[in-house]
Amino acid sequence: MKRCLIIYPFFANYRLPILKSLTNSRSGWEYELLGDKNPIDGIKGIDPKLADISTKAGGLCWKFTRLYYPFTARIPFTWQSGVISRLLKKDYDAVIFLGSIYHLSYIVAIPILKVFKIPIIFWTHGFLGKDSRPIFLLRHFLYSQADAIMLYGNRAKKYFKFGNFYKKCLISVIYNSLDYSGSDAFNYTEEQISELKNNLFANELPVVIAVGRLTPVKRIDKLIKALHESIITHNKYFNVLILGTGESLGQLRELVNKHKLNRFVNFLGAVYGDEVYKYLKIADVSVIPGNVGLSAMHALSAGVPVISHDNFDAQMPEHEAIIEGITGSFYKENSIENLVEKIHAWIFNKDSRLEAKKNCLKIIKENYSVENQLKLIEMTLEELYCEIKNQKST
Repeated sequence: MKRCLIIYPFFANYRLPILKSLTNSRSGWEYELLGDKNPIDGIKGIDPKLADISTKAGGLCWKFTRLYYPFTARIPFTWQSGVISRLLKKDYDAVIFLGSIYHLSYIVAIPILKVFKIPIIFWTHGFLGKDSRPIFLLRHFLYSQADAIMLYGNRAKKYFKFGNFYKKCLISVIYNSLDYSGSDAFNYTEEQISELKNNLFANELPVVIAVGRLTPVKRIDKLIKALHESIITHNKYFNVLILGTGESLGQLRELVNKHKLNRFVNFLGAVYGDEVYKYLKIADVSVIPGNVGLSAMHALSAGVPVISHDNFDAQMPEHEAIIEGITGSFYKENSIENLVEKIHAWIFNKDSRLEAKKNCLKIIKENYSVENQLKLIEMTLEELYCEIKNQKST
């Protein structure tokens, strides 16, 4: 049995399905996780109690490390104690790291793994179009040490085609994934949808939903401004259902009060797990005016088209699942009027939404399922392992 270490600062809860699938895989690989049991940045982490449960009983092979800031929290570089000592045991066949320039212990680990001739794999967004030159060069230094790089999207792959720096590096697109099985529990009739809409808004207007942490990068304020613009300029009304909490919540509430939109906007708070689908199933379209991430996956897996902005250099990789007019739309970044147009095009066209539902479910099944991500990760591991093994034998 070959062993792969997966080393992350911590493990976000949304990764649990793919990590469990890897753990239960019968491909000839076993996986050991190294990460802090405490999440950071307000992200919900995997329950650390799973480390006390055997893998056969549904647990994870998870060794706790401690993440801390060796300088100050204002300087974003971290150190993960326990990583180097674990790597020195040399009882593994590959290592997957989070591909981030800010984790110093991963950089220190590189020469150790080079000496041991253990393949290094980075699981990462890759280069970002918005990177400054110094950040780009730091990422290049890190990625050029890898034997393989696993990316979330195809757009990121093109940045690895410059020069000959990555000719010997295996570049794989493994996409992202969530557990979508909970969606099946909420198959509403038209009457049930109408009843839930009335409970939330006391009307049966179209519902535009926004799911995710309420942070400045999501620009939910633009959605509220779009609602106001729709009413004032076009005399067209719709409801806005916001699932999530975060630092922008207070400002968003103030904006709703300012424009007297309380009748049409419902802040539902944080909703986790399958409960999200209860509300996605009554939505006509999902809108994240800022950078769209996993919220796109949630919406598409419920058959709901997604609208986000068209500045792809700043976008998250999940934006690739949005195909104009097929699974959603892109509006001109910073144009509230264009955002209104895109929203109207979906919420007032039932036939388009019915067709989009099939397309949304199709793209999730083909690219963004746990099964597909598992297959792509293990294909990368096996191809890399065979290549390294052949090199050692020659």
